[in-house]
Amino acid sequence: MIGDNLKKKYGLIKNIIYCHKKLKEYRGGKYFILVPLFVLTSVAVPLSIAVLPSVVIKILLSKFDIFKMISIVMVVISIVCILQFLLKRLEIVAINETFLFRVSIAKEFTAKSISIPYEDVESPKGKESFQKAIAAIYSGNEVGIEAMIMLVAKLGVGVLGLIVYALITASLHPVLMVILIICPVARLFVLNINRKWKENHKKDWIPIEVKIRYLQKECLDLKHGKDIRMYQIEGWFVKSFNKLIGKRLSWNRKEIIRKFNSQSVERIVSLIRDICCYGYLIYGVYGGMDIAEFTLYLGIISGFSSWVEKIFNSYGELLDNNMIINDYRSYMEQKDYWEIGGDKELPREKTHTITLEDIWYTYHGTEEPVFEGLNLTIKKGEKLAVVGMNGSGKSTLIKIICGLYKPQKGRVLLDGIDIKEFNLKEYYSLYSVVFQEVFAFAFPIIDNIICSTSESYNEKKLSECIDVAGLKDKIDSLPNGICSNMLKDLEDDGINLSGGEMQKLMLARALYKESSIVILDEPTAALDPIAEFEMYQKYNSFIKGKTSIFISHRLSSTVFCDRIIFLKAGKIIEDGSHEELIRLKGEYANMYELQAYYYQEEVEADVC
Repeated sequence: MIGDNLKKKYGLIKNIIYCHKKLKEYRGGKYFILVPLFVLTSVAVPLSIAVLPSVVIKILLSKFDIFKMISIVMVVISIVCILQFLLKRLEIVAINETFLFRVSIAKEFTAKSISIPYEDVESPKGKESFQKAIAAIYSGNEVGIEAMIMLVAKLGVGVLGLIVYALITASLHPVLMVILIICPVARLFVLNINRKWKENHKKDWIPIEVKIRYLQKECLDLKHGKDIRMYQIEGWFVKSFNKLIGKRLSWNRKEIIRKFNSQSVERIVSLIRDICCYGYLIYGVYGGMDIAEFTLYLGIISGFSSWVEKIFNSYGELLDNNMIINDYRSYMEQKDYWEIGGDKELPREKTHTITLEDIWYTYHGTEEPVFEGLNLTIKKGEKLAVVGMNGSGKSTLIKIICGLYKPQKGRVLLDGIDIKEFNLKEYYSLYSVVFQEVFAFAFPIIDNIICSTSESYNEKKLSECIDVAGLKDKIDSLPNGICSNMLKDLEDDGINLSGGEMQKLMLARALYKESSIVILDEPTAALDPIAEFEMYQKYNSFIKGKTSIFISHRLSSTVFCDRIIFLKAGKIIEDGSHEELIRLKGEYANMYELQAYYYQEEVEADVC
């Protein structure tokens, strides 16, 4: 899915229209009223400054008395100052408008990022796409979507200024105007060569930046702070970081060298331009041009070059930002997960049969498949345990069943219907899942359980879920109870739960959702054996009649299940009830007996 979007490209005009439509959508028409005033004032200010010396000289050479000369000069200077003040004010207001626009776009980007299908987000291409798109918003006002808006205004300033100055220069000599235009065109040609080189090699340095940002994020993650210090791995982080920085700098050096070469060409072209233009003015003075006229044309010629340069600079930067906007639009135009699938109505049964037919799945960027032709049927109301060693494919199996991963081959059926025929968001509603990686949001406990604002909720149901999950005593001990804030990221009084308490919180969340299919991926890994046994007893009664799937390394949980499958290297090598697999004396029986021995020792140690 994401690969197709990354190939999309839009022309500069289309992206300019896109950005301005977005600006109108989020900020209304205020900016579009400011821009014409900004453009006119931006041309009027340098023009008045260029004309001012010539006017002053004419006044000084006139026969006016001293007081009248001073009055005229003060009026002219005042007009220039008023124009400069107006320009600065318009610039501030325009920058504020585009900044607020970027903030609004950031909200849109965040909303999109949490709606993209999980598999696309998790894949290497997805991470690269995110890294490219984020540059359009979070790289400052000189890069990305805000820059695109401002650069169009700057380009408008350059074009109007060029027209005004070209008319004045042409009155001196048309050849000078041609020379002044040709020189920046040569500069633009060199810039385009550099720009194409940068675009063609973007794929070489973007992955390096992704890795650098990853290391930066992991170094600042408080969850890793203890391990970094206790295992003294800061040296490894620094070494890896320096290595990546070195690779990035090597590309940066290549960019600098090419930039230096292009600037050298620019300087030579500028030298030729200055020799021609200023030589002609000096020749004009010898031919009878007065000093005021000479001063006027000197300022206009100097300004003419700056307008042409402004146009090409703005155009060049627009082309650079066009690539960034392309990346952003490709990212934003991915399908949301709720747009995926068909419109077939979900079965209304209280529980369901799940069938996996000939499932083949390989992770993005890898060659070794996780599953090769896997077949499995989970009956209505069945409690299935999925066990096996690490890396056997247990968690991947769950993500395929839930619809988070899409198999490259094969089908997942719900009550005999391919899940592709259901809307993906509606399909998600069938599942209450506790994944292996537990986490909480920095919101109140109640919001973390009901997964919405706590304005409307079933109090009795919430209390029952908290009790079944074994979290009641902990919550009752807190001053603010279920309204206590989690973590300290947003609130100073936020609390941190232990690993076992976090798993209980996730279990309470899954139970509160009250879906027809329940999946627990290592739900009791942080609990001791006695607490684990008690939780499974409560849990077993709470999900009675529902289709449920357990993933666990601790085989004590499998005793509660109707059926057990043992995964090894992506294949089901054993399938049956606990008693049947024990009698089989295969890998399940060996693992169970080994764990039972250590469990007995652990329980005896706790009792003593």
